Amino acid sequence: GGSGRFGGAISMSHSQSVIRHVNIENNNAKRGGAVFSFEAEPVFEDVTFESNLAKEGKGGAVYSIRSNMVFKNTTLKDNFVIPVVYEGQEFAFGGGIYGFDSQMILDSLVVMDNTISGPNSEGGGIYLVNSEGFESTPVFRDMIIKGNSAAYGGGIALKRVSPVIERVLVVDNSAIYNGGGIYCYESHPIIRNVTIADNW
Repeated sequence: GGSGRFGGAISMSHSQSVIRHVNIENNNAKRGGAVFSFEAEPVFEDVTFESNLAKEGKGGAVYSIRSNMVFKNTTLKDNFVIPVVYEGQEFAFGGGIYGFDSQMILDSLVVMDNTISGPNSEGGGIYLVNSEGFESTPVFRDMIIKGNSAAYGGGIALKRVSPVIERVLVVDNSAIYNGGGIYCYESHPIIRNVTIADNW
C-alpha cells in the first residue's frame, strides 16, 4: 500500500482515466485513502478497494471533488475514516466514498463493512453532498450495501443530492443516531425495487 496527502494510491485532476482489474489495498492518506479525484472523469471497472484509510475525516477509499465518476463491478470493503477535529468536535464523512459536487454512476457495487467513527460521522458506506445550487443525479444500480456504520446514514448519507436508487440491497448497516440504512438531508432520492432491511 501507498500513502500520501490526497489519494494514498492514485491522485488525479483534470484527467480521464480507465482503471480495470486492479486491487487497491492498504493505502492511506489524509483524505481519500486510496483515490483522490479533482475535476476528473475516471472509470473504475472490476476494481477492489480494501482496507484503505483516510486519516483526516473524508473518503476512506475515494475522495471526489467536482468529478464525474463511474464505478462498475467494484467492491469497497473494510475501508475506514479517522475523524478530523474542528472547533473541538470530531467530523468524518464517507467510509467508502466521499463525493462533493460530483456526478456518480455506481453500477454493480458491493459496499461492505466500511466504518467511520465519531458523533458527527455521516455515510458509513457512501456520502454524497452538493453545495447550494449545484444539481446532480447520481445513479445507484444493482448494488449491495451491507455492514457499514456511522453516526448518521450507516449505509448511505445524502445532503442536497437526489439520486436514482434502484435494485439495491441495503442491509445490516448501523447508525448511532439516524438512518441506519439511508440518511437524507434536503435530498429527494427516487428509490425503486430496493430492499432496506435489518438496519439499526
